[in-house]
Amino acid sequence: MKRVLRLLLALLAPAALVWSSFAAAQNCTNGNNLYHKQVSGALVGCANSSCHGNDPKNNMNGILDSGQQANGIQAALDSVSEMSGLGSPGGVYGPSGLTGSDLDDLALYIWYRAGNQSCPAPGPAVSANPTSAAFGNVNVGSSSAPQTITITNNGSGAASSMVYPAAPTGFTKSGTCASSTLGIGASCTVIFTFSPGSAGAFNPTYTITGSGGTNVPISLSGTGVSASAPNVTAAPTTLAYGNVNVGSTSSPQTVTVSNTGTAAATNMTYPAAPAKFNKSGTCSSATLNPGSSCTVIFTYSPTTAVADNATYTITGGGATLNINLSGTGAAAASPNLTALPGSISFGSIVVGSTSPTQTLTIGNAGGAQANGISMSNGNAAEFLVTGSNCGATLAPGASCTMNVAYKPSGAGSDNANLNFTYTGGVPVVVSMSGTGTAAATANLIVAPPTVSFGSITVNSTSAAQTVTLSNTGSAQATGIAFANSNATEFVVSANTCGATLNAGASCTLNVAYAPNAAGADNATLTINSAGGSQVVSLSGTGTSAASPSLSAAPPIAAFGNVNVGQSSSPMTVTVNNTGTGMATGIAMSNSNSGEFVVSGSTCGATLNPGASCALTVTYTPSAAGGDNATLTWNYAGGGSLSVSMSGAGTTVAPPPGTGQLSMASSVAMPDTTLGTTSAPRAVTLSNTGTVAVTVNSITSSNAGEFAVSGSTCSSVAAGAACSFNITFAPSAAGARSATVTIASNGNGSPQSIAVSGTGLSGGTTPPPNNVVAAIEYYHAAFDHYFMTSIADEITKLDNGTFVGWTRTGRQFNVNQSIAQGLAAVCRFFSTAFGVKSSHFYTPDAPECATVKANPNWQFEAEVFFTTSPAFDGSCPSNSNPVYRVYNNGLGGAPNHRYTTDLAVRGQMLALGWIAEGYGSIGVIMCAPK
Repeated sequence: MKRVLRLLLALLAPAALVWSSFAAAQNCTNGNNLYHKQVSGALVGCANSSCHGNDPKNNMNGILDSGQQANGIQAALDSVSEMSGLGSPGGVYGPSGLTGSDLDDLALYIWYRAGNQSCPAPGPAVSANPTSAAFGNVNVGSSSAPQTITITNNGSGAASSMVYPAAPTGFTKSGTCASSTLGIGASCTVIFTFSPGSAGAFNPTYTITGSGGTNVPISLSGTGVSASAPNVTAAPTTLAYGNVNVGSTSSPQTVTVSNTGTAAATNMTYPAAPAKFNKSGTCSSATLNPGSSCTVIFTYSPTTAVADNATYTITGGGATLNINLSGTGAAAASPNLTALPGSISFGSIVVGSTSPTQTLTIGNAGGAQANGISMSNGNAAEFLVTGSNCGATLAPGASCTMNVAYKPSGAGSDNANLNFTYTGGVPVVVSMSGTGTAAATANLIVAPPTVSFGSITVNSTSAAQTVTLSNTGSAQATGIAFANSNATEFVVSANTCGATLNAGASCTLNVAYAPNAAGADNATLTINSAGGSQVVSLSGTGTSAASPSLSAAPPIAAFGNVNVGQSSSPMTVTVNNTGTGMATGIAMSNSNSGEFVVSGSTCGATLNPGASCALTVTYTPSAAGGDNATLTWNYAGGGSLSVSMSGAGTTVAPPPGTGQLSMASSVAMPDTTLGTTSAPRAVTLSNTGTVAVTVNSITSSNAGEFAVSGSTCSSVAAGAACSFNITFAPSAAGARSATVTIASNGNGSPQSIAVSGTGLSGGTTPPPNNVVAAIEYYHAAFDHYFMTSIADEITKLDNGTFVGWTRTGRQFNVNQSIAQGLAAVCRFFSTAFGVKSSHFYTPDAPECATVKANPNWQFEAEVFFTTSPAFDGSCPSNSNPVYRVYNNGLGGAPNHRYTTDLAVRGQMLALGWIAEGYGSIGVIMCAPK
């Protein structure tokens, strides 16, 4: 104890005998009470006999050497172990502990006892701060900046009869000091301004008086100068550096010296800095010109742990500038390492696997650098430290990090510590914990384990059934692979299962049955994985496919004798499907379409079981003699149907020397939608006589619906022919008719032709379900394009039944049934060009009729319906133009391509193809959007 106390005295000794300048602000009585503080009847602190003693005047352990300075008492409280924490808040001195005022009071009490004096009786103690105000040079007729003096009563009694006289000559006064009483601890202000009325020095003393011997003098000074005088000032005039570690240097602070006068300031002096303070800056010249300034820069470098106060004085230019410097030397800081988090828990981790890493941060919360840092790991095999950026040193306030992970080698709990040691500090310990658990396993199950499809028609496909694979285990299943013992007939699709399946997850796949022969079929779907296999049993029975069978009524069409140039009555032929399956790919051919004309056909490319369709045949002989022909229907599977047709052309010779016109007895117009006009149909008149016939008129009994136009008939030479056109514009739905009369000078005139047609009601856009896609295909070996909207054909093209065809990815919409404003699209097929068979489509009725008459092409059906373009190639706004291009016989066989893409059209033209259709660009039809 004695050694420590002697150290305290040595530290405090330089502070002796400095109290007197602060005595007016202290309370001796309070200091006496604090010095003799008791708790439970016992003295606290160092007032006991083994320390300073009950009375400071005894000077035990040299207390009087330093008792007159409050910071000496505070230094003892901070550095002497017996007194450490004695004045801390919440201790024996109450919630606030020993305040700065308390320490001043203790110092005053010790000072009085050093002189063997008791504390004086209570009374006022009025003081001024500061006690002087120097205004320097101020131009005559101007005013300085104000300076404030604070008047404070730090005594133990109120000061009464306070007198604040008027300001001396040359100065003005304001402020808050006006009351005649100044209470204990109260303060007020007196504010002075220097306003010289003449040149010269002003140095009055302003004195404040009051009760209890109050006499507070305040020195005022200033110099009135003429307009050409200098005015030197300094700012700031107080520099406080606070606590600075002994042996280190504070941050610099700057004082600016300025000459705001109108004359140069001469004889400027800037002395050396006081002890422990360092000076630099730009102030060095003895002259400071008007409007100029320079700087004096101070730093503080304490050598001992005490308070330092000094005054630095600058003179010159008629001014004296005092700069107050203060600072306190503080003991050197120490390092203090911390860890965040203080403990790390990894929970349960599967044996042999590694946990996610956790970040550990080591920080230095102390005021000095930590040196000699080292780390030890109590279980480095299972608690893995990686990615450390921590070195052997760590600066104050800095931090570093590392990653910690847990990799258990066996089941059970594991615990270990990370220990961090360093020079001069308390070690830091970070606890780590984790539990190793047995590895999880996968468990695959499949549902259902058996899938039965029952009986399915050969070459068709059943509805798909779903198989679900689930992992009910606690680990991911890996290496999943599927094996199908009969993938041809038991087809797997929509498989969402990959090579792995997480714990608790499931995936699915679809299986369908597509038998290729009659009989029972069985197969197994095996699911293999790293943990074993699962098997799904598959079964089904293929049954013979239903087949179509077409028949016709009547099976023979006999028209008998018909005059050459005239037409027989139409005969209806009905086609029936008496089989058990749909007839598909139906295509009809006519061996003599020029004389046995087919019209009004309701037969398409398909015909359901039990269904029927019909067509009308009219015989129009072109010459005398017998005629025979065959209507043949071919359909998928090699089936065919034939109807034999026969008739005989006869002539009746007109009288000699006369002319006679021969013509058809009737003309059937195409079915036409209300509000539209059919394509024109040509009617031929032949002169079978021996002299020319003059045609006087050709008239229609119903010209509003059946109009006559384009006649080339005026004079018809013997053996020659002429023609005229009939168009049909129905005014009502249903059967419509007219009689066209030909008046001439020929034998039998006037002659007539019965004309008929059917008006179709409607006028609305085809419903959406009427629209289907026409899919485009390409045959690389043929270099041919083909399109179809028939579902059965699309299926067979896609599954390879029709070999060599692949989708191009292009398509456009068509209507699958007739509606107002739509035109039927005729499809033709030809095998006249060897292996490169070809199809041809046209919505143009005259073109359809022309191709029907070509023996190289077989008319198949009206396969779909579209809108016809205008003559300029334009299409309605709700449709897209379809362009037709022709390969011009390239490759030895004709082929056409149909597209809504102008870029595709351009590509084909660049290859040598030819544009066909309406308008300059070749639009053949308008497809619905």
